[in-house]
Amino acid sequence: MSTNQILRRFLKENEANFKYEEGPGIHDWKFWNAYITKGVEWVLENM
Repeated sequence: MSTNQILRRFLKENEANFKYEEGPGIHDWKFWNAYITKGVEWVLENM
């Protein structure tokens, strides 16, 4: 189990409001370019 999955489990167990998605690859610029817009939109919608 990855560190991200451990954090996801912790947040879920503590009923945190969060969004978690897994995708292929590593946290490089290709990853961030694909996911940063989704993340910012989610934050703005849940403020």
